[in-house]
Order: sequence, then C-alpha cells, then structure tokens
Amino acid sequence: MLMTPLLFVLLALATYRVVRLGLYDRITERPRDAIYAWLTVGAVKGNKVKAWLLDLLTCQWCVGIWVSFAVIIGLATYQRLPFDWRTVIQVFVVALALAAAQSLLHLIEDALSVED
Repeated sequence: MLMTPLLFVLLALATYRVVRLGLYDRITERPRDAIYAWLTVGAVKGNKVKAWLLDLLTCQWCVGIWVSFAVIIGLATYQRLPFDWRTVIQVFVVALALAAAQSLLHLIEDALSVED
C-alpha cells in the first residue's frame, strides 16, 4: 500500500471530519435524530440488538474505527491492491492508526473548545 506521510495526514483529517459530521454537526441532525429515536424505542422495549447499535452509533471511538476501516478499504480498492495476507495486515494496521489519529484530533478539539 502506497502510504506517504501527507496521504496519512489527509486521510486522518478526512476520517475525523466524517466522524464529526455524522455524530455532532447540525447538517446531519435530522437523520441522526430519526435513527436514534428508532433505536431508542427498540432499546427501551428490551431489544438488545437495537441497544447495542445505539451504543455503537453514539460512541465517537466506535464510529471512528468503522470509518477508518471504510476509508482504508476504499483506498486499497482504489489502488487495486491484491487481496493477500500482507494487504490485509497493512489495511488493519493503517486503519487502527487512522482511528488513533482521529481520536487524538477529537481530544484536541475537546481540550481547545470553550464551554459557554
């Protein structure tokens, strides 16, 4: 997998932005609230799958992992990498590194944000 430092930084920033867009930004508020409402009703009624999905979709760390894997798998597909054990290991390692970078960016944002 061709991964330059610049490409890694760009992918980390893109991953951070997609996670933030999905979890916190106002532009996705209506679909996010509809999904949360649907999952909350199921979770209250004892549906363990919906409760698990609700936890998964409200966790910044969890969503960050899944978005990181989607970004790296998309890049590997775009680069037409062979599907062998080396590629799988590279995808796994880079996805975890992207998730860590995305989490660090989120922590920095939290530390710098001013509460009103």
